[in-house]
Amino acid sequence: MLTHEFMHHLFHKRIENSVELEVREKFSRDYEVFNAKKDAYKYSFKTDRSQLAKEYALAAKDMFNSFIDVLRSYTLEEMVIETILAEKFDSNSFSLVLEGQKVNGAAYIIISEEKASAYLDAIKDSIADAESALSSSRVYSVDLTPLKNEIYDIESEMGGLVANAQYYFDQKVDEFQSRGLLANGQHLTMPTSHECSHSKEVDELLEKIKH
Repeated sequence: MLTHEFMHHLFHKRIENSVELEVREKFSRDYEVFNAKKDAYKYSFKTDRSQLAKEYALAAKDMFNSFIDVLRSYTLEEMVIETILAEKFDSNSFSLVLEGQKVNGAAYIIISEEKASAYLDAIKDSIADAESALSSSRVYSVDLTPLKNEIYDIESEMGGLVANAQYYFDQKVDEFQSRGLLANGQHLTMPTSHECSHSKEVDELLEKIKH
């Protein structure tokens, strides 16, 4: 756990301007502007809503970019750190660490990926709605395709991180069941104490994009 938290510190020292509070506050501001622009378009009685649609789409871009900054600084960083720690465990760099910690780490990667996927699904819906507004208003000067491409790249990146964790975790489930440590139907779960405070800080912030 201490090593995990120290690695967050190292990540932040290496990345310029990666000030956590600023990243979160920027996303909050951009999200508020996005909602205001969306409502302005949605509830307008104007015959020509092209300017409102353009402002809505541009706000979606800004919100998306700050969302990605938050996702990379928190949820994805958690996954990367646990992956590095698992690799160190496998290379016997942590001779005094019990294997249960690697199991917890694998579970944490899986849970983090599930959270991130849910956030990305919500962002996809937001982008689709903004694209619909552009299409309905015949606005062609704003292209949201790069945003969808970036989501695909992030999902691929997460898929690579979670694949090994899921394989290892599934193996442990089979092993524990064969040793009688898990009854049929029981699941290995991540202890609450293993959850990183670094991630907890941002979960509530990102949850609102799902509503």
